[in-house]
This record gives sequence, structure tokens and C-alpha cells, in this order.
Amino acid sequence: MKRIIILLILIISILTACINSSEVLLYHQLPKDYTLEEAKADGCVVYEDLDITSGQPVWDKFIILFFIAWN
Repeated sequence: MKRIIILLILIISILTACINSSEVLLYHQLPKDYTLEEAKADGCVVYEDLDITSGQPVWDKFIILFFIAWN
């Protein structure tokens, strides 16, 4: 369980899953003034207060594919 939690934290920190863009940007590549509203408009997975507030379908697909690959 600890291994999965650590892996998910790592994935979340490097994952920028945007629907409307084929270009993948890492967190450190985002502009300094990139807002939550822009991330939501871009179709990104957005976490606020330990809950997904935007991009739930993208996240669900990622989790399914992750566990398929894991097994």
C-alpha cells in the first residue's frame, strides 16, 4: 500500500494530463502565472483540497491504464 501511495504521489507531481493539447508539459514547464481556471479550461486534472475538481474522466482513464500496465 505504501508503495502505491508513493508511486501515485510521484505520478501526480509529474503528470499534466490535458485533453485539449497533444503537447505534454511537466509541472516545472508551466508559466508562473498559469491559473487554476486556465488549467480547468485546458482540460487538465486539477486537485484542490485533496479532491479532483476538474478532469475526473482523464484521471479515471489514467488510473485504469496504470493498473492494467502494473499487472
